[in-house]
Amino acid sequence: MRNERERRELKRTPFTATIWEERSDGMRPAKAVDICALGMRYERQATKVAKDREVLLEFCLPDDNRPLKVLGCVAGESVRGSVHSTSVTFAMLAPADAKRLQRFMSRDA
Repeated sequence: MRNERERRELKRTPFTATIWEERSDGMRPAKAVDICALGMRYERQATKVAKDREVLLEFCLPDDNRPLKVLGCVAGESVRGSVHSTSVTFAMLAPADAKRLQRFMSRDA
């Protein structure tokens, strides 16, 4: 049985990596915080919030130099002080990339 305070169905794994977020106003670096098979949370320096509901993300998994490129649908955003936090749900993850992500996630199980 899942903890009543935990609303997510899938376990999120701590994940620290530099990622690149692309929105209509440009590309910027961000820092991944956690990841699961269906999404990711990341933080970046707070700037004016773009109204885009989709972002293109590029990042590498540990011990893997081939970048994953994935479209993400913004599930939530918040700004606290100088930190902008974004949660995304992955959309259109290539099958080969989904397998790579599953392998990474299963290492921590």
